[in-house]
Amino acid sequence: MLKVLNKQKQAKIKFSIDVEIDLVHGELPSNQMIARESNKIANAYPGFKAYFICFYLPGMKLDAGAFATAHHNPKLKVNIQDFVLNNYPEYSKLLEE
Repeated sequence: MLKVLNKQKQAKIKFSIDVEIDLVHGELPSNQMIARESNKIANAYPGFKAYFICFYLPGMKLDAGAFATAHHNPKLKVNIQDFVLNNYPEYSKLLEE
């Protein structure tokens, strides 16, 4: 389940949204899961040329680095930025596993 933290629209040109995404059975969301959720968001808000989606884990600070980003411009590109988790001890331990 995703929780919307922030969203902005720019006249059918760009749609930006920050969402919170949960862990999956105690593990970090995968690249495929981020892509799937990103496609759902883009489909829910049709008509924009580009989509910029930032995925935060619960407790992460908004605008302080997202766990993952997805850009549809027009092709989908997902980037998991797990180095950001070094600032969150509760998540950095998942990087070691």
